[in-house]
Amino acid sequence: LSEPGNGTVYEFDKSVFTELSNRIRHKRRGETMDLLGEMYREIRRCEGTPPEVVRNLYCQIVFALLAAAESRHITAVTEQGDYLLYTAAKQPTVKQLWETLAGAMQAYFTAVEANAQDIVTRVDEYLDAHYADSTLTVQSMASDLGFVHTYLCSAYKKNCGRTINQKLTELRINRAKALLADPSRKLYEVAHEVGYA
Repeated sequence: LSEPGNGTVYEFDKSVFTELSNRIRHKRRGETMDLLGEMYREIRRCEGTPPEVVRNLYCQIVFALLAAAESRHITAVTEQGDYLLYTAAKQPTVKQLWETLAGAMQAYFTAVEANAQDIVTRVDEYLDAHYADSTLTVQSMASDLGFVHTYLCSAYKKNCGRTINQKLTELRINRAKALLADPSRKLYEVAHEVGYA
């Protein structure tokens, strides 16, 4: 398969596609782009591959990308779904097809990274404003921010290395330390002011 012009047909390997889908879902940009490049080079070497096979593979990759984008609410990519699928039938060369796909992948990863940072910022700002509320829960915060609480907890921990509750406890303790510097403050007053009933 290393010699161009050999008439070989590209063999679709489901395990490679599964690995690509996993890399997309797990936000591994570099590894995803590397594997996509390997697939492109292999298809280019297999010059006997019918265009329908290439377009079918392209569409399957687009569907995997759109599913990942939809699960993460990445509208910058999901809104391009029709365009990306329509492009499969219109691109005259494998190179142009793959450039379109690579551009969509880059847009997805850029949006995922921005979204992750946005989640951390939004959670931190929310906690700063509400840490004194003794009824505050992760579920109520997630609802206020418009997220499913399991997704919010997972995204926050993945990007910060700690849980939302650990961050909340840290905020409360730091604020309590500052308040306790005043010897006239009663412990129950300080506890109440930082969200401990």
